[in-house]
Amino acid sequence: MPRPLYLTFDDGPDPKWTPRVLDLLARHDAAATFFVLGWRVRERPDLVREILDAGHRVELHGDAHLDHEASTPQQLADDTLRALDELGKCGVVPQWWRVPFSRAGRATLPLAERHGLRIASWDADSFDWRGDSWADQSTDVAELAALGGVIQLHDAVQLGMPRGDARNTLEITEELLEAAHRHGTPVLAFPPASTDEPIRDTPRQTPFARSQKSVRQWKQEIAAAEAARRRSSDRGL
Repeated sequence: MPRPLYLTFDDGPDPKWTPRVLDLLARHDAAATFFVLGWRVRERPDLVREILDAGHRVELHGDAHLDHEASTPQQLADDTLRALDELGKCGVVPQWWRVPFSRAGRATLPLAERHGLRIASWDADSFDWRGDSWADQSTDVAELAALGGVIQLHDAVQLGMPRGDARNTLEITEELLEAAHRHGTPVLAFPPASTDEPIRDTPRQTPFARSQKSVRQWKQEIAAAEAARRRSSDRGL
């Protein structure tokens, strides 16, 4: 079986655009993963239930879309708890965590470990958040429709994004779904975090493959890298 294509949507749920994304996925009999924000869930918990009822996964993005590198450990801890609380009210216990801006801070991995979360990255960013259309996509994005992998999309318009709506996201999603159908690539939601299925047949180490590593492995690699830098500094390199 070919490696699946995993479409992931960040920053929702949005009352205008999330239902349109769901309709598009339903027309193509495809599943996806939605990394949601707690403040949006508080406003529209019904959209979370709609996502789940359609057979998709709902996972954690954050509450207020904080930059982990620029936030204190306490700010991140409070933000994460607020988001998890809102998701819990919807019956969702997240297993995956897509960190906002894909930038982890020093508190990110300990928080992930504390709450039993695994960090979810991506193989290609569609850059829909800045208004890119299908014509603007790199060859990497198009190739993933045939080869499988994780693509980052956004089903909401965040404050500060250089686009006024998410029509381009619908266009990119439609093109990817049609391409995946032509190539016979299954379009699935993320598996449980405990499985190795997404990387079992992966010929190269992608960001998603790296995201499957345990928090302990991440810590070991970070510690080894820091130790190597210290040794280089001590030698005057």
